[in-house]
Amino acid sequence: MKATDLSVGDIGKTFRSITYPNNNKTAKPNAWSKRTEDGRIVYTRRATKWTLETLYAHANGNIKINNHFHLRADTELERVND
Repeated sequence: MKATDLSVGDIGKTFRSITYPNNNKTAKPNAWSKRTEDGRIVYTRRATKWTLETLYAHANGNIKINNHFHLRADTELERVND
């Protein structure tokens, strides 16, 4: 499913996708830190699991979710069954 397929009826459902820090169409995906066995911190851009609480559409086509993260209109979403 694409981010543009989200609707108010999806509130409370859990998804997995890449998220973005702002609604700029050239923004890079959020990077998440992870500590390796030897103590180094590495940053990866990977899909994260989130539950839809709020939904807002920007004029440029991007979507704001949970009053914090953003999705591009063409972002692929995977529905997670809890």
